[in-house]
Amino acid sequence: MSTGATELRLEEITKVLKEQINDIPERQFIPRPLNKLSLDDKRQNLGNSNANLIEIRVGEITANTLTPREQEKENESILQGIEYLLDNQFMYAKAIFEEKADRDPLNALALSSMAFLKAIMTSEEQDYDVALKALNATYTIASAQSGTAKGTSKITSYISNYYNYLRSNKASPSTRPSTDYVPNGALRALVIEAECSLQIAILHLLQESVLGYFKCALNLERAYRSYKCVWQEYQKMGTDYLAFMDKDTVSCLQFGIGSVHLILSLLPAKVLHAISAVGWKPDRQLGFSLLNQCIEDKRIKSSMAAIM
Repeated sequence: MSTGATELRLEEITKVLKEQINDIPERQFIPRPLNKLSLDDKRQNLGNSNANLIEIRVGEITANTLTPREQEKENESILQGIEYLLDNQFMYAKAIFEEKADRDPLNALALSSMAFLKAIMTSEEQDYDVALKALNATYTIASAQSGTAKGTSKITSYISNYYNYLRSNKASPSTRPSTDYVPNGALRALVIEAECSLQIAILHLLQESVLGYFKCALNLERAYRSYKCVWQEYQKMGTDYLAFMDKDTVSCLQFGIGSVHLILSLLPAKVLHAISAVGWKPDRQLGFSLLNQCIEDKRIKSSMAAIM
């Protein structure tokens, strides 16, 4: 085929292709509609969340009078947030926790724990400061909720007297009626106070300064006092503890005391001797037992217990 014939053939093919393209109707892009829940979630994340900013502002704190079963239902959103967190969807988790973090101690603890984990991983001074500020705000919320009716509340009076018992060791909890338990809302706040203090102590310990060690000891003592108060109530309830405590408060208690006992059992003798002055005495078997029970219950601290 000659050069002229080839060029003519190419022109004919090009003309046919252009005609076919012009005959194709213009397509309009129509985005796939999002369901309302997904859309609301995305708006909330984009509007309210910042991956590098975790801040808790203390709002108006009211007494928690929910029953254990009502509390478990209220905690369902936090469990959903934990699932997002474990699935590396941090912004979704953060948005859920932020919704009530200014007034509910467990939401605040979940949010501040995100800052705590980031500080542990990065070891950046700025991240330490953010985590400490969030944890201290969470402690304030929990402390306020456990004492919302200060001066007239039987709950506050009872807790105050119980702390005095722990310090003096002159009275016996067994002398009180078997049904005289601290209400679930107060126990929930106390165990959150304890975990805040424990995380704050760890952050100060990792800073490796004389002042940091001193603050670590103070917060360990504070954590020990709160944990022991809730632990005494938990033991006194016996096998009926779920009638008086919600499952997530029990999960926090089992994880907190279990992990402390396990960690302490692995510390060098010199460090352990210094910490034992605060009141902690390691029991490795008890630690494993509590962590295993926490895992089996599949509640708010189960995944963390599995990591331990």
